[in-house]
Amino acid sequence: MQHAMPTTSPPTSSSGILQHQNNHQPIRNSFHHTSPSMTTQFIANHPQNNFQAANRISAGPIIEIEKPDDILNLESMTECRISTDLRWRALVSTRTDTNFAWYLAKELFPPEDMIGKNFRGTRGKLGLSPRRRRAIEHAVIDVYGHTKLPNAVTGINTDSRNLKRQKQC
Repeated sequence: MQHAMPTTSPPTSSSGILQHQNNHQPIRNSFHHTSPSMTTQFIANHPQNNFQAANRISAGPIIEIEKPDDILNLESMTECRISTDLRWRALVSTRTDTNFAWYLAKELFPPEDMIGKNFRGTRGKLGLSPRRRRAIEHAVIDVYGHTKLPNAVTGINTDSRNLKRQKQC
């Protein structure tokens, strides 16, 4: 059965993931676009959509990262983003925003860097690396929307506490 194609382009994230217009759940399809910045601009300005693109933190260059070693020896003004391949692997492997964020955190932080810390460094604990943390925030916002970011942060904090419990056993 074939479905009629929409007359307007659907909103997508910068990774090419189609976004449902009401609840921002990803639609797992392959969709090719011309430029991530054009797509991000389209999402932010789409009339039937309240999705907001993540803002840049610095005026420096943006690089894509996949592993912790990718951020070594970077200039201080360089901003990091999660690579498209890593975002796709996370989406294929997970079903929720919290699991998506935890998958990315496990890829970008070795377990010893997460034990005894939480995402933002609250409640008397140290925070995770700011560059990698912002990269995860941008990925969650790009894929699920800004309303799901608190859930994703809670998921990372919960699972990092579980890492500590597993290590003690």
